[in-house]
Formats: sequence, structure tokens, C-alpha cells
Amino acid sequence: MSRFTEIVQNIRPIPQSHTFLISHNGKIVANSTGKYINENFSKILSYDVAKYKLLDNLSQGRRIMYVQKDTLRHKNIVILEPFYFGEIDKAWGIGVIVPLKVIRQDTLGIIKTALFVALIGLLVMVLVLVFVINQIIRH
Repeated sequence: MSRFTEIVQNIRPIPQSHTFLISHNGKIVANSTGKYINENFSKILSYDVAKYKLLDNLSQGRRIMYVQKDTLRHKNIVILEPFYFGEIDKAWGIGVIVPLKVIRQDTLGIIKTALFVALIGLLVMVLVLVFVINQIIRH
């Protein structure tokens, strides 16, 4: 089990994200926070498991992605990806919980940069257009 915990703790696709590993029988095998090991996934996220049929979809090998609100009412994106491990014919799952605010911050930075570049491009176009118009008027 500690081998899985080390692997999962090193998976951080986005800052402030949490990763977890679920066995084919719904037990949490590893979690990046170190909590809930060997506990039943449906007990920890009972509302989500019921609403999105997480364990049913996982057992059928379906990817699950949805937005949830945590206990502090913060929105998170939850992604649960099935995979097959060893000789077992039932899917295990690796999941990531990413705070939506982190994704929005990254997106906002990209939008600001794009707007800045677009404004500079527009300014250069106006300056070139004024220069060309002045050249045409003089001749």
C-alpha cells in the first residue's frame, strides 16, 4: 500500500489538486493527503457516488468528470479515470480533484496576456495605417 501512496502523492497535475486511487471494490487504496486509506469511497463521497453513480460507471470502465462543491462550498472539478490492474477484470480508478479557482486563475492570466498582445498588435496596425495614409496624402 505504501508504494501506491508514494506514487499518488507525486501526482500533482495542477497545484492544489488532490489525487486518489480506488480499488475495484471501491476502497481508497491511496490518497495524496494520506487520509481515508482503506475506507470505502462511497462512505467518503456518498452524495457524489449516488448522484453520479461513480462506482457503477467505474466498474463499467467509464470515465467520469463533474463539478462538485466541497464542505466549504468551493467548486472542484473531479475526474475519475478507470484502468485495469493485474489479472482483475474489474476497473480500478485514479482520480484527481482540482479546485476550479486554480483553473480560472490560470485562464484569467492567459486571457490578460492575449488581450495585452492584441492591444499592442492593434496599436502597431494603427500606427502603420497612419504612416501609409500620410505617405499617400503627401504624394
